[in-house]
Amino acid sequence: ISEINVIDPKTMSTEPVAVVELPTRVPYGFHAFFVTE
Repeated sequence: ISEINVIDPKTMSTEPVAVVELPTRVPYGFHAFFVTE
């Protein structure tokens, strides 16, 4: 199982504000992006 960790960009705390478990494996090298709005 893969998971997404949502990080607060204002604090960049090591503790995520949310963790979402995904039902399938996410390919190695998958990248995310920041949304300003």
